[in-house]
Amino acid sequence: MKFKFIGVPGERHEALNMFGVLFPMGEAVEIDGKGAEKLRGHPHFEQAEGNSEEIKPTIDQLRTKAESLGIKVDKRWAEDRLAEEISKKVG
Repeated sequence: MKFKFIGVPGERHEALNMFGVLFPMGEAVEIDGKGAEKLRGHPHFEQAEGNSEEIKPTIDQLRTKAESLGIKVDKRWAEDRLAEEISKKVG
């Protein structure tokens, strides 16, 4: 899987080293295994275009995203409901 480091709000970085891999700002970098799993839905990374597999965020990542948007999360909500609430909030 390829991911791009998109930055940290309020901070300036030319690159970031994570999981022993250097991610230059805005450049797609190949990473596999647990590193790829951890970057799914990470707020400072985005999946690069051209990846053959669709990556779905985990339920914990969806909950974190929803809460960061000010959504009051019900722990009983499944992934579909969380994604729906996030979509409503985002636009």
